[in-house]
Amino acid sequence: MAELPAGPEPMPEALLSIAEPAVAAKDPPGPAHAADKKTSAWKERGSRNLTYEERRAMLDFLMTRRVEGTTKLVRHAVTDAANEFGVDRRTVSRLWKRAVQSLENGDEVCDIASRKVGRRGRRKRDWSAELERVKEIPLAHRGSIRALATAVGIPKTTLYELLKEDGNPTINSIKPSLTDKNKLERLRYCASKVRPSGLFDDMHNVVHVNIKWFSLPRDKKTKVMFMAAVARPQWDPQKNEYFDGKIGTWPFVREQVQVQDVDTKPSIETPERTFVALEMVTKDDVQRMITELIVPAIRQKMPAHLIQGPIYIQQDSAKIRSPGDATFAEEGRKEGWNILLQNLPPYSPDFTVMDNNLFKPIQAALKLPPPPTLGVSVSGLSELMSSVERGFASLSRDQINDSFLSLQKAMECTMRVQGSNTYELGPTCKEQLQFDGSLPVSILCDSDAILACRAVLDDATEEVLDTL
Repeated sequence: MAELPAGPEPMPEALLSIAEPAVAAKDPPGPAHAADKKTSAWKERGSRNLTYEERRAMLDFLMTRRVEGTTKLVRHAVTDAANEFGVDRRTVSRLWKRAVQSLENGDEVCDIASRKVGRRGRRKRDWSAELERVKEIPLAHRGSIRALATAVGIPKTTLYELLKEDGNPTINSIKPSLTDKNKLERLRYCASKVRPSGLFDDMHNVVHVNIKWFSLPRDKKTKVMFMAAVARPQWDPQKNEYFDGKIGTWPFVREQVQVQDVDTKPSIETPERTFVALEMVTKDDVQRMITELIVPAIRQKMPAHLIQGPIYIQQDSAKIRSPGDATFAEEGRKEGWNILLQNLPPYSPDFTVMDNNLFKPIQAALKLPPPPTLGVSVSGLSELMSSVERGFASLSRDQINDSFLSLQKAMECTMRVQGSNTYELGPTCKEQLQFDGSLPVSILCDSDAILACRAVLDDATEEVLDTL
């Protein structure tokens, strides 16, 4: 039997050929890379809406891919734009359709701005029913926004926005013209209120006084000048309570004693004391009120721990009382206290706390109807005095504290504009900080404002500084 031929001998293992690893070929540029680019652009932009600059850049991108002489785009132009800017193809199509519509209408500039502005978010509440009640409210009860808001039942900020939408904007703030000397005096005053750490002084030992004429809206002939005094609210450790900052308000009136018969009994209908308003308030009247009324009220109401340091009565620039007045100095040193006077720089009403915010609630209280008096006739002067006292008592601790913070912000802005009064405070968000519990006691002055103030004061000649 013939034997089968033997197969080929197996090759040694060392001689076996080893296949080289296959090298992955690079994928040609195609849809996969375009998708990666779109994903990268999407992550970079996030979920926010396109800005106007991004919309304009997308339109310029599409205009370079337009068929010349037509409004048609070349093939894959919409897809390329979507990948380039990280948006959906429908977004690119809508933008191009709006641009084509503008071109067909003959517009010089294509209208591609976002249409979401003013059309998103919670819908505005309809206040038409409340605003209709304004016609039924007497004029005497809607002399101010605060009084009108109380009568209608709308928050005063909302009412202000509603009136601003219908009315023409006006500017009624009067800022006096300042000389170079006035600006230097303002800068020196602001610099004296900044501590070495950059924080403003807390002003816990400063009492701001101011005088103002008040009159009833329905009786303009009854006009009285009042002097009000406030300090910054603070904790009183001796009384274990908060000092609300309200020192008091006093009218410039003169008492008239009525001579009554012996048989006539005193009654409410025939009061024993009547007051007459002073038609002209002199310097002596103001000096007497500061010495006899305000200084004793400070000793009575201010926290007792302030007796250790000086307490300053902040006057306006009128300088009704000079700091070296012997009569005032004697009254200020009674009972161990050290009460001194200091003056504001000339033409600086923006540095007065009472002029900033605190007189507005008092003026609003004058436009409200007086409380019932049980059939007792009340004179216009008595009604005016009680209304001013009621408005002053309605001031909250937060309102007074916010006025002091606004004063610090005004001084910072003054330093930034080199002593001028042409500045805007801008939003301060005090209510939000108060709600969060992060409202500061003192504002940290901006370093740029400090440098600007220091540069002006350093450049001023010594002759000018000596005259201040």
